[in-house]
Amino acid sequence: MRGLFAIAATIAARQHGRVTRRQLMAAGIDAKRIEHWLGDGRLQRVHYGVYAVGHLAPSMHGDYLGAVLCGGDGAKLSHAPGAHLFKLTRGTRPPPPEITVPTLAHRRRPGIVIHRVAALHPFDTTMREGIPITSVPRVLLDLAPRLAPTDLARACHEAWVHHRTTPIHVEACIARNPTRPGIATLRRALGSDITLSDLEEAFLALLASTGCRAHGRTSTARATRSTVTGPSTA
Repeated sequence: MRGLFAIAATIAARQHGRVTRRQLMAAGIDAKRIEHWLGDGRLQRVHYGVYAVGHLAPSMHGDYLGAVLCGGDGAKLSHAPGAHLFKLTRGTRPPPPEITVPTLAHRRRPGIVIHRVAALHPFDTTMREGIPITSVPRVLLDLAPRLAPTDLARACHEAWVHHRTTPIHVEACIARNPTRPGIATLRRALGSDITLSDLEEAFLALLASTGCRAHGRTSTARATRSTVTGPSTA
């Protein structure tokens, strides 16, 4: 039994102290043993099918990853907690968990705000502190309808300072999610109502003025489009 619990602890150690029932059973730990560990305190239930291993110490990362694990396959931390983890918004207290799940099926989990979408584009997801999360541009897009204009503008500034996220990255995200609310608001927060083609033309003009067009306008435009449609790192 001690060996099996060590396996559970090893899994949890990679996940900020959290482990799922499915992971435990895949490791050969049956339902009876899981219930026994819940009874003697070695496991603490934090969400449906998600447990903390050992004592339930306060942990922002554990809370956020626990919510993602509870959301199932493809779930990502998003919205206000995503902004907090990326340091886009001010405030010392972590916001309650919010996740985005790629399913329109009805699902409720106490203590977790769940946003449902048909799908999340791979470029709109990343990892942060070992937690699956939506990308910086996607976080900005999701927060656009709920933040005050000055707060959204500040978040855009912090996205540049901490992650070098540019209007080009944000416009690429908008192009992947053209029906999301708040697009016009986000563009104003970025500084102007510009489009992706406007940014490409401005970039090409800059290259021309500095004499950097090594292979001509056509190949430069192709390289620029390849750059702007990729994800920003975070």
